[in-house]
Amino acid sequence: MQSIIVKYLPATNTRPSRFVATHTGGKKRVVMSYDYELSSGENEYRCAALLVAKLGWNWDRMTDAVIDGNRKAFIALTLTNGQEPALAYSCSVSACLPKGVRS
Repeated sequence: MQSIIVKYLPATNTRPSRFVATHTGGKKRVVMSYDYELSSGENEYRCAALLVAKLGWNWDRMTDAVIDGNRKAFIALTLTNGQEPALAYSCSVSACLPKGVRS
């Protein structure tokens, strides 16, 4: 099973606060600046959704679990082949993406 890890990186003297999403294969990643119009959780979901879109994964819904204070893991809940979600708390991948980005 594939998963995505999203990590929060606080601001430094030269860079703003941001999120980094990597997947279990670790070859590709997404770095996204903190969008202050969104909550922290919405930023994390958006960063994960951007990586899902970049990788071309066939995820319909995803859910998260806290690993530690700075990292969350995301997994697919419902694949577009019609499987039922395993958990009640989830987010539609397409709803998490910014306008103009498709999964």
